[in-house]
Amino acid sequence: MDPLITGYLEKIHELLSRIDEKLESGRAMPFSSRVSIDKNDIYDIVDEIRDITVEMKRGFPSELNSAIRVLGDKDRILEDANAQKERIIAEAKGTAEMILKAAESEKVRILDEHDITAEARQLSRSMISDANDEIMASKQSAAQFFNEIFVDVENMVQEALNTQRAATRNIEHQYNEVLADLHENRRNLQLND
Repeated sequence: MDPLITGYLEKIHELLSRIDEKLESGRAMPFSSRVSIDKNDIYDIVDEIRDITVEMKRGFPSELNSAIRVLGDKDRILEDANAQKERIIAEAKGTAEMILKAAESEKVRILDEHDITAEARQLSRSMISDANDEIMASKQSAAQFFNEIFVDVENMVQEALNTQRAATRNIEHQYNEVLADLHENRRNLQLND
């Protein structure tokens, strides 16, 4: 449990204990189970509990801000991933173009020097095929890389959402406990009247 929330709950329990003490130390009314206590003391304690709940509400948005920061990081990560994808594709295209130019140059050189047309064509086809294979491998590698990034980002967002939901449930549970304690103390006050 969050130390801040624990501190708030401890303060509330201390105040509830003070109400119990007031009830126990109140003057007993003759021939009844009622006690006489100063209602202003009880109102002061209830005001302190209200102040603590207001502080708790102010402290809660920081968890939401954390979740929003994670979502903001998701956008930055996606932008970085897209930039890297574009760079990888540009590099692959540049490499492929260099290989194609080299293949074309080699083809012309072979035809000029040896007049072996069939051999030049085969070498050219092989180099073009190799270039196309390298382009395909680069695209597949880039696709796999970005798929992993997207899975990581999805997991981060899901984790942030789960954290925010758990924090919300935890705070709601704690408020319900405080309300139950207050209701029980009020009921005890009414029973003692």
